[in-house]
Amino acid sequence: MSETAINILVAGKSGAGKSSFCNYLFGQEVFATGNGKPVTGWDDHFMSSSVPYEHFVLNLFDTVGIEANNLAKWDDRLEQFLAERAPASGTLPQDWVHSAIYVLNAASARVEQPEVEIVRKLQSSKVPVQVVLTMCDKASADEVENLKNFLHESIPGLHITEVCSVSIRKRSGTSVSFGRDVVLDELVCGIDTELSHALIDAVCDRLEKEIEICKRVIIKAFDDSNLSFYNLVKGFIQEGDDFEMDSLLGFDFDNVFDAETKEFDDINQSIDLFLEALGRKSRSKISTSEIIARIRESVESATDSAGSVIEAEFNKEIEAIDSGDFWTAVASIGRVTGKVIRIKSFMRGCILSVLAVASKEVDIQRVTAHDIVKFMNSGRTV
Repeated sequence: MSETAINILVAGKSGAGKSSFCNYLFGQEVFATGNGKPVTGWDDHFMSSSVPYEHFVLNLFDTVGIEANNLAKWDDRLEQFLAERAPASGTLPQDWVHSAIYVLNAASARVEQPEVEIVRKLQSSKVPVQVVLTMCDKASADEVENLKNFLHESIPGLHITEVCSVSIRKRSGTSVSFGRDVVLDELVCGIDTELSHALIDAVCDRLEKEIEICKRVIIKAFDDSNLSFYNLVKGFIQEGDDFEMDSLLGFDFDNVFDAETKEFDDINQSIDLFLEALGRKSRSKISTSEIIARIRESVESATDSAGSVIEAEFNKEIEAIDSGDFWTAVASIGRVTGKVIRIKSFMRGCILSVLAVASKEVDIQRVTAHDIVKFMNSGRTV
């Protein structure tokens, strides 16, 4: 089974224990640590390190510690980074920022307003955010609870996890690290639910784009086709009764579409593998992968139904030209020519009509899918 990458942004003030937390999460010394001093420089800003976790690869993007004198620069860099990896950027779902962790020092017992704004900015960018309270062993229970209450009031619906990144021996006893499993569970299991709306839109947008490409291919193919009265006569002269009307077009529908849609097929397959991996850890009763599969099935079914109706009409037109004594028909050149011209226009219109049905079905299924997700999450407490 191939490993699926999950991209996680990690941010926090200098001295919040961000690097120590990342090392604890990875289970190895990946990031440099310091005693409350900045240890991640701008050259390392948004640099990632990767480690395996179950059937996933966790890509943690480390960031420069936030300070009063670098806040403006830090904020600008964040906007740029999010814009490059946002669903709206057109990048593939597997390249998005899938989650963010904002690290707070619980022992400091306070949250500054710029930190609240950063978390809100992440949320507004449709990035699921988890606030991790580090050094919880150094803070009292009341301090931790007050901090959590403040965060919930300032940022409703926020996920908060208490963590102690290091095990140390103190006079009062040994402080044991804790919180890693909870953080990882929230990161991996929550992504499918948190990003479901964005994932649905991404797949539907690709379906719409594929339909538009098919439309352009059809129009160009028919405009460039050899369907004409001359070729109709030539075909009958060369092939006699074995002549097939389909050969008039001079192109193979399957080959035309395959050449244009191969890239879509490859991309869709990679997206499906990503969604399936998330679905195996999803908390939802119906995973996003299953919802997407239903969208595709509905669009395909609607397209096939429309195609069957169009095909019946198309066969009538073919029979109208192909029936009777051809050479008698040739004697009335205007009549035959008119039918050939009409059949060319009719065939192109039929196929475009089927694609219009497909496009409409995508719109219907998009709305339905969003409604399903809203209904499933309506009773979920975050």
